[in-house]
Amino acid sequence: MSEAAWKAEKERIAQRNEETRKAGKKERETQERERADRKRVAAAARDEAARANRKARQSKAREA
Repeated sequence: MSEAAWKAEKERIAQRNEETRKAGKKERETQERERADRKRVAAAARDEAARANRKARQSKAREA
């Protein structure tokens, strides 16, 4: 393999590796964003359930 061909191959591999790193970073960011969204939804559901539970207990206490 000539030196020019070797340098071209090295550059091709470097470009492929850079693209792979960028794709991996984008995928991790997407996964982290989705995980954060799921956590927010779960927290909101817990908060809503707690509010409903408090409201039910207050209602029962008033009836007693």
